[in-house]
Amino acid sequence: MVAYSTISCQNSRCLLRDRCVKMDVVAVFNQKGGVGKSTSTIQLADGCARRGMTVLVIDLDPQSNSSTTLSPTNPKKLNYTAVTLIQRPDIRIEECIYESIFPGVSILPMVMKMRELEIELWRKDTDLIAMHLGRISVGTYDLILIDCPPNLGKLTLMALTAATHYLVPVKAGDQYALDGIEDLEATVIEVKRAKNPNLQFLGALLTMFDGRKGVDKVTETRVLETFPGMVFDERLPESVKVKEAIMRRVSVFSEPNTAVAKSVSRLSKEFLRKLGYEGFADEGENE
Repeated sequence: MVAYSTISCQNSRCLLRDRCVKMDVVAVFNQKGGVGKSTSTIQLADGCARRGMTVLVIDLDPQSNSSTTLSPTNPKKLNYTAVTLIQRPDIRIEECIYESIFPGVSILPMVMKMRELEIELWRKDTDLIAMHLGRISVGTYDLILIDCPPNLGKLTLMALTAATHYLVPVKAGDQYALDGIEDLEATVIEVKRAKNPNLQFLGALLTMFDGRKGVDKVTETRVLETFPGMVFDERLPESVKVKEAIMRRVSVFSEPNTAVAKSVSRLSKEFLRKLGYEGFADEGENE
């Protein structure tokens, strides 16, 4: 059950306007932890918003990294979050969405309440997030990014059931980077069979990449062999600037001439082109 709309796109800058009848929902997904899922989600949201997209980030990772970075206030102090959405069927998704610290980006935050959440998840169908997204008015968002937890559990299945595409971040320099890929692919196959036959693989993204390191080049070669023709050309670099920006809760574009800002700009352009948004991809150039 993907979050499709039966109404044509109303965005005049969308080159697919005449046949665009869906809201693109991209699950950022890898069952391994520490691979840069949240960082990729945050940077893509910021980069796409700066190219004119209206973006919603849904944080389904109980570690809450995207929420802590993007929320204007501590997510624990918010009345309504993703936990509320899962626990209470009377809550509308709009009540759980907040403006983020980045212009053009909204956040549906998560808080660390896994103990009580696990009980609720047993009772919930994997269609839950897709159902809520299907109630969002057409044109509210151009793009939705879902930050998935580092496992193949119920929250990840909810994300994949709601998604139109999935993106797999892979940490460079990790000799175990591709361990578990078979399980990841098996999960996708099962979701496509049971719930979401139109789910598409957008590509693998190398993160924390330093081309000067031999071990990173080895990982790059393995990823290119594992996902032939489906690896993003841009690599999200290893950079202290990314860590500093997240710690200070500012955009990497606050220093627009840095290598990492230019990389995120190129990555968002490539990302949008893969989704078919050529008009947006060419806006806000910072090459």
